[in-house]
Amino acid sequence: MKNKYTHNNEQPAGGDECKVIVTSLILFILSSILRHFGKSFALGKGVTLSLLFVFMSFPSEAFNPYAHRNCFLIFHGDTLIMDSYPLSDLPGAQKELVDRLSLSEKPDGSKCYSPITLYWEVHDDQLFLVKADSECYSDAQEKATLEFIFRKYYHTGEVAADWYSGSVYGMVGPAIWVSTFVAPVFKTEWECVISKGKLVDVRHHDNSKSRRSVYADKPHLLSRTIYSGINWKKVPEIQGTLSRVFLKFSANENGIVDQVEVLKGLDEQTNKEAIRVIKLIPSWFVVFRHGKIERVPYTIPIDFGAETRKMYQK
Repeated sequence: MKNKYTHNNEQPAGGDECKVIVTSLILFILSSILRHFGKSFALGKGVTLSLLFVFMSFPSEAFNPYAHRNCFLIFHGDTLIMDSYPLSDLPGAQKELVDRLSLSEKPDGSKCYSPITLYWEVHDDQLFLVKADSECYSDAQEKATLEFIFRKYYHTGEVAADWYSGSVYGMVGPAIWVSTFVAPVFKTEWECVISKGKLVDVRHHDNSKSRRSVYADKPHLLSRTIYSGINWKKVPEIQGTLSRVFLKFSANENGIVDQVEVLKGLDEQTNKEAIRVIKLIPSWFVVFRHGKIERVPYTIPIDFGAETRKMYQK
């Protein structure tokens, strides 16, 4: 018989928080180096220019809102990754769980630290917290802790989530798109609509229209597409180090870039050319979540300096 606490998704819940922090640190270090050495360093080698795109062409909302906690939803007999967090409505209970279950002292005096994995289950038309799993404590200790913290909601070994109203989502199958900066995208999802702990509706969502851009694995093609597409005759020659236009953009459900905003620009003509060339990017990322298009804004710099002009002007 399958253990219901063994999940059926190939993409682990949580864990991305660490990667986001590390990548953010890399971004900070890289940007500091570029500021220190100036554009001549960045444009001295084509490889460095490509690296600039690798690190700077990332979603503006870099911190993944879904992949920062270990949560699973048991639904229809399957244990699925869950991107909702009902305990956010009970911050005191959340803190107490961490304080009581994440750290302990072993008989030999050493410390045991373990992240807490929460298992939620929908049965009998109600949402329950059925297990708070910690490697530092036994099942009996975990149950006793749940009973102590949630004594108002605790019944026969489970915590009835009567405080929660909202949707909980269970991800079905392996992730079809895994990224450091965007929450994992799964082909399908179950949505359980909860009102004061009671199940009031169940919906099934299809995210199969999601797709990665070719530029995800070939960032050098992005720099080539952008800089080769610039009409250099339309933009004035720029001297000095202030030669970049910073843009935020996103694509529609067909992967067409149709929303562009200048975050930090130069003169009007250069800004217009930057917007025009960004809109030439074909087949950008498309993200569907909960069955709906989710626009993911990306931020990117375009350099119009003399060295770049010399490299790309025809």
